Amino acid sequence: MAQSAVERELSIGEIFGKAVSIYTNNAIDFLIVYIGAAIITGGLGVMLLSAGIRAVSELQTASEITPSTLSQLFSLLASSVLVAIIDGLVNAIRDGAAVKLTSDYLTSLSCDFQVALSFVAPKVISIIVATIVSSVIIFLGFLFLVVPGIIAMIMLALIIPVIVLENKGALDALGRSKALVNRRWLKTFGVLLVNGIIILFVRAFSDTLLVPFDERISTILSEVIVSLVAPITTISTTLLYYSMLFKEKAPQPTTQISQPSAQ
Repeated sequence: MAQSAVERELSIGEIFGKAVSIYTNNAIDFLIVYIGAAIITGGLGVMLLSAGIRAVSELQTASEITPSTLSQLFSLLASSVLVAIIDGLVNAIRDGAAVKLTSDYLTSLSCDFQVALSFVAPKVISIIVATIVSSVIIFLGFLFLVVPGIIAMIMLALIIPVIVLENKGALDALGRSKALVNRRWLKTFGVLLVNGIIILFVRAFSDTLLVPFDERISTILSEVIVSLVAPITTISTTLLYYSMLFKEKAPQPTTQISQPSAQ
């Protein structure tokens, strides 16, 4: 099990302040991982977008559905599935490597993206499976009632740090994450909320900035712009993990029950 790399439990403000410091001190390593992932996923998105535009154009001009048209639609569907699989693989490697980079810096004040990528590679399948399972649980929670979805999102917030740093399997990581955030649900929600606001703001900014560009170019540029800030979200989640680890290991206060004195 990972050892706590923080000396005390951190507040939300301290988590993000330290996340910015870690990022700025190791920006090159984080950016190599995140921008590399953005170029791959953005490039795949452009290819899929181009294929979709061609398919729609041919459907609009075709007078009837032909075997060739059906074949093209099937190819587009197959390409979409393949792109989704590759995206999941790339994002799992990216997020896992960012967790490892953060952990290495916290424990030794040094980190290397190549070491992080090599370390995470055997854990990628577990990360993908855990991410899929947690996404389904969260989606079902939001589908039926919003509150269960939020609760599930909080409980499963630490699955990637658990898999990377504690070498847990996908399903074990779900329960372990729940145990770690126990009694700190509001703090966990606060970290998730700030991370969500950061990504939404940067995404909206990039979409506005890239309006004059061709849609295919803006797809890649948007991913790159978001990747400049996205490391902070994973670093903060890793810091939350270590903060919860310290909370878990710290002795809990006990209530003293006074005994009646003998008369």
